[in-house]
Amino acid sequence: MSIGFLGLGIMGSPMAHNLVKAGCDVTVWNRTTSKCDSLLNIGAKYGSSPESVASACDVTFSMLADPGSAMEVACGKQGAVHGLGPGKGYVDVSTVDGQSSKAISIAIKATGAQFLEAPVSGSKKPAEEGKLIFLTAGDKSLYHEVAPILDIMGKSRFYLGDVGNGAAMKLVVNMIMGSMMASFSEGMILGQKMGLDPGVLVEVPCLGKSSNIYFITFSICNIPGCNKCTNVFDEGPLYDKRQLCSSIPSKASTKGFATCIGYG
Repeated sequence: MSIGFLGLGIMGSPMAHNLVKAGCDVTVWNRTTSKCDSLLNIGAKYGSSPESVASACDVTFSMLADPGSAMEVACGKQGAVHGLGPGKGYVDVSTVDGQSSKAISIAIKATGAQFLEAPVSGSKKPAEEGKLIFLTAGDKSLYHEVAPILDIMGKSRFYLGDVGNGAAMKLVVNMIMGSMMASFSEGMILGQKMGLDPGVLVEVPCLGKSSNIYFITFSICNIPGCNKCTNVFDEGPLYDKRQLCSSIPSKASTKGFATCIGYG
């Protein structure tokens, strides 16, 4: 099976790398063409546009930053929709709202191709390690067809039914994560204002029943005297380790908030 991959950002690049390293026949495209170089160096092919990639491949994946980009790459001028047709598939692994996902689905299916939405739970490191979680919805036959490909990039996959359900599940996941991060940050600020020892303040919640990967991963602060926050953000320019931990939820929840707006 020939695979197209559109969008080689923080998430898309490591996902595509894992496919190439697994021996898959992969054709890539990105708006900034230089981001394709590392993949071309290990055996990937290059497509000059989303249309050309979709035309050349059996199944095309897209990982874009926001709903607008996802719509443009799928349906815009030289978009993937112009290269699709019967017998082909399009899998959108971007995080978009349900309405946008349904609009993309309608455009894709009008060509005779199949569509699967498959937003992921996980960030850069899970993408690099092939440990993402795929929340899929849409054409079930396409889901079964691409299951071996999803298994290269992820540790788990779920089929959730109609298009829109994948986006809804991602919204739930992000809401829970955002709430946990907000509570953690509020606790850190409260403890700081009450004069508690910074090191103990961070360590205690991470040792008890409240401990979870988000508290451990996001324990970054600039509280004077705190030497417990040794983890370093590895998530790209979205995060700024110079900021107090109280800023983390608002930054990390930006996409989730946009998705909420999409649901009204």
